[in-house]
Amino acid sequence: MESAAPENLNKIKDNIVIFEISHKDNTYKQISIEEFIEKLKNNEIKIRKKLNIINYASLAINIDSTEVYKDGMKIDLSPREYKMLKLFIDNKGKILTNEQIINCVWGIAYANAGMLRVAIKRLRNKIDPDNEYLKTIRGKGYILIDM
Repeated sequence: MESAAPENLNKIKDNIVIFEISHKDNTYKQISIEEFIEKLKNNEIKIRKKLNIINYASLAINIDSTEVYKDGMKIDLSPREYKMLKLFIDNKGKILTNEQIINCVWGIAYANAGMLRVAIKRLRNKIDPDNEYLKTIRGKGYILIDM
């Protein structure tokens, strides 16, 4: 499919030329760099929604594949760590009690507070080593800060 480019294509200064080609016809549109960046961000959001990816801080969580990335690098989580992370993500900004976490992650009162502390520590080491997002609320439980 051949198409003629606009005459001013070589006269790019403060603007960037975007060729938006629809399936029906070719349309050419000149937009600013700011608008271009905004379009890229919007397209990224659309793609992430289609891929079922949740972003939180430096994490990207692919719900379909259960893969987790931190700063673009894949991190290995155990099934329980992933389940716990997903629980926190789904309830960010809310305090989750030890009992709630144990029931959701282990399924029964199989685990105890000591096991939970160890599991939280392992999860923190992988996703939040600086303890910025996953906070302990003394006497109540844990919270993933809503950003």
